[in-house]
Amino acid sequence: DTEAPLAFERAVALDPRFAPAWAGLAEARSWLLRQALSYDTMPGHLALERAMSLAPEAPETELARGYYLYYAKGEYGAALEQFRAVERARPSDAGAVAAIGYILRRQSDTAGALAHGLHMTALDPRDPNALWDLGGTYMWLRRFPDATRALERALILYPDYEAARVFLVSSLFAVGDTARAAVVARESRGHVSLWTEAWLNSTMATFRRDHATAIRLLAGAPTTTATQRRDRLLLLALAAQAGGQGPRTRVYADSLRAMVEDDLRRLTGRPDVFGSIADVHDLLGIAYALLGRKEQAVKEGLTAVEMNPVSRDAIEGPRGVSQLAAIYILTGDRDNAIDRLRYLATIPSTHWRAAPSITTAAVLRLHPLYDPLRGDRRFEALAH
Repeated sequence: DTEAPLAFERAVALDPRFAPAWAGLAEARSWLLRQALSYDTMPGHLALERAMSLAPEAPETELARGYYLYYAKGEYGAALEQFRAVERARPSDAGAVAAIGYILRRQSDTAGALAHGLHMTALDPRDPNALWDLGGTYMWLRRFPDATRALERALILYPDYEAARVFLVSSLFAVGDTARAAVVARESRGHVSLWTEAWLNSTMATFRRDHATAIRLLAGAPTTTATQRRDRLLLLALAAQAGGQGPRTRVYADSLRAMVEDDLRRLTGRPDVFGSIADVHDLLGIAYALLGRKEQAVKEGLTAVEMNPVSRDAIEGPRGVSQLAAIYILTGDRDNAIDRLRYLATIPSTHWRAAPSITTAAVLRLHPLYDPLRGDRRFEALAH
C-alpha cells in the first residue's frame, strides 16, 4: 500500500510531464486515505491537479479524479457520477466498473452492486481481484455459498491473495463451517503475513473455546500498523475475558484503552471517510466495557455509530452497530444488545474485521462473545 506512491513519485521525478504517472500518484495517495494510512488529502489533490493540467481527458486522469472523490473525500454521489461517465465512454473500463460497484454497495443498492460485480468477472474471468470483490459482494448479501465459490476461484488463480483468504475464512464460519474454515486458516501459512496467519488461527481457536491457544498465537504475532496493534490488544482482551482470566483481561483492556485514547487525541478533527476513526471509538468503548466503565463504554459506541451510520455507509456502518451490541453485552445490557442484533439481521451483512462484526445466526450460535445472551428466547430466535 505504501510502495505504490513511492513508485509513482519516482516516475514523476523522472518525467514531470508524464500525465499517467501523476494520475497514478493521485490514485495511490487517495488509497492511503482509504486504508487509514494517511489522513491528509492535500498530497492526492496536488497530484490530481497536475494530471488534470497535463491531460484532463485522459482515461487515467478521469479515473484518478473519481477515486480521489471516493477514497479521499468520501463524496459518493460525485464519484459515482464521474465513474458512470467513464463507463458510458468506455463500457469495458474495469476500473470504472469496479468503482461503480463499490459505491453502489455503500449506497445499499444490492442489485446494482451485484450486477457490476458480475460484469467485472465477465470482463476478465481470470482476474482474482474481480473474484475477490464479487465474493465480498456475495458476503454482504449473505449469499455465503456463492461467496465461498468465488473466493476459492480467486485463490486458485492467486494462492497468495491475503484478502481473499481472510474473506474465505469469514464466509465459511459465517455459515458455521468451522472445520473447513480452520483448514483454510491453517493452510494460510506462507501465503499471508505473520499477523494475518495468527489472527485467522486465533479466531478459529476462539470458536473452539481454546482461549489459551488464541492468546498464545496473538501474543507472539508481529504487527506492522497501528490498526494491527490495536486489534491485537482487543482480541487478547476478549480472549482473556472469554477464558475467565480477569486480571489478564484488565491488563490487556487497559493497554488498549491507553493506546486508543492517545490515538483519538491525534486523530480528532481528521477526515473519517470510511469509519476508521469511528472504529477507534468502538475499540475504546469495548476497552471501557471490559474495565467496568459502562457509561463511558456506551458513549463511545454510540459516538461511533453516529460518526459512520448505516444510512451513509452500508458496508462499514453495520460494523459500528455490531460493536455497540458487543459493548452492551459486555456491560450487561441484554435488551439493548438484542435490539441491535435484531436490527443487524434485517440489513446486508458487514464484512469481517478483527473486532466483533459479522453477525450471522451461526456466529451468534457459536461465538463465546454471545454467551451472556444464551437462554433468552429473543436471542435464541436470532441464533437458530
